[in-house]
Amino acid sequence: MKLTNAGNYPVIETEVVSPKSVNAVQQRLLKTNNCIVRGMGNGIGDGSLNKNLVLSVLGLDKIISFDSSTGLLVAQSGVTLEDISNAFVPIGWFLATTPGTSKVSLGGAIAADVHGKNHHVVGSFSNHVLWFEIVTADGQLVHCSANSNSD
Repeated sequence: MKLTNAGNYPVIETEVVSPKSVNAVQQRLLKTNNCIVRGMGNGIGDGSLNKNLVLSVLGLDKIISFDSSTGLLVAQSGVTLEDISNAFVPIGWFLATTPGTSKVSLGGAIAADVHGKNHHVVGSFSNHVLWFEIVTADGQLVHCSANSNSD
């Protein structure tokens, strides 16, 4: 498949797979030692391009829970900021900070630590992330927060 990012350069030919579960991501990582994870592909540059294999998280697009009294959202990395806005703006909730496009995956927003016009007041996206789980290159699922695996 031909693939590029927001800048449309470079354009590469690569295999793209879309796992539908964390377990499927873990299993695929155990079969390769050369891949990159990708969300919407709207980053500048070539950060989510790999000529060997690209794991698309867009199939991991579930909102798991939302606490309307605190605004705490738990969701998979393929959920887009547009999905979040469409679900929660109508009930009075808005993301604390957003980049210039809503066509960004939640995982991409965290990975790139995106920011908006109000970052000087509320900080960047990561300032509002309490924890996340990441699948490491060796297939391990690691919980990360300020108090656990903070590095």
